Amino acid sequence: MSVPLYFGEELGRQGYLLPRLLRHGRIRGLLIGGAIRGAWHVPMTALGGSHPGRPLLLGIPVAVVTAVLLGTVIAAVRLSTGAVWAAVAAHLSLNEFALPLTRHVSARVVDPLLAGPLSVTTWSASSLAVLGLWLAHRRRNAGSPVPTGPA
Repeated sequence: MSVPLYFGEELGRQGYLLPRLLRHGRIRGLLIGGAIRGAWHVPMTALGGSHPGRPLLLGIPVAVVTAVLLGTVIAAVRLSTGAVWAAVAAHLSLNEFALPLTRHVSARVVDPLLAGPLSVTTWSASSLAVLGLWLAHRRRNAGSPVPTGPA
């Protein structure tokens, strides 16, 4: 039922916006896209969707940083496969499987700020994934001429 929602969001973000952001360079484009993803999720966070019961001054920055990191990984999936559907699958699997799994694995209610895919505890893994993507991109382009435009 939710596939059309994820498809619409990722078609706009990965199919339309990302190719235009790549004019600023791959890394900048991915990070700008992640920041836009973070801003997109601010209203949901402000309504208590990501970190219910937490102050907005804490929940919103956590949600934005998480969205930047996860959005960068999802965009890299799209670029690696060339398919918006791959980004849809990544987004769908995060929201429809990883989030509920956190609730089911724990014997008690967990604080989504501290545990689960939208928590600060995922920042290190997400950051490592983003770093790995950057290193892979650099390695792939090591033999090609140095671009004169922005990185």
